[in-house]
Amino acid sequence: MLSSGYQPKSHWVLKAPIHSVYMSRLSEQFEDACIVLTHRDPLEAVPSTCKLFELGCYFHYGENSLDRKWVGETACRMSETMCNRMVEFKEKNTSANVVDVRYTDIVKDPIGVVKRIYEAVGHEYTQEFEDNMKQYLVENPQGKHGRNSYDLKHYGLDKEDIEKRFKKYNETYLY
Repeated sequence: MLSSGYQPKSHWVLKAPIHSVYMSRLSEQFEDACIVLTHRDPLEAVPSTCKLFELGCYFHYGENSLDRKWVGETACRMSETMCNRMVEFKEKNTSANVVDVRYTDIVKDPIGVVKRIYEAVGHEYTQEFEDNMKQYLVENPQGKHGRNSYDLKHYGLDKEDIEKRFKKYNETYLY
């Protein structure tokens, strides 16, 4: 369906964290897919997700009618489900074509991470491609359009609960 209106020259790249909930189905339907899982510390990712939910909700609720504790619990539960499904998928599908990438590695060495992904999936990696990435990074530094600020407490969440809920995920991918 994706290729019916536009056929890419090389491959599709789809970025949708919600896909992690359905990784088994995704890999069944697209057996040759390479899945790149990016892993970010839940202490940073959960409040970021909360902020995203909150901003989306403003279209439907007035600023003073939005229950941020509901946003926090909903975003945290969704994030927890996605992380648990990633762990379960990897445990059951050891031969799946999956590349794990830590967010901190992307920030420190984005070109090295992309090169590792391309090598893992067998895509051509050229100097021209690398030069284009370098130019992109120069023109689009992190924080170019400002920075979002968010806090667990703002959403009724606390560090100890997040660490407990994401313990297995953190031990598997981050520590």
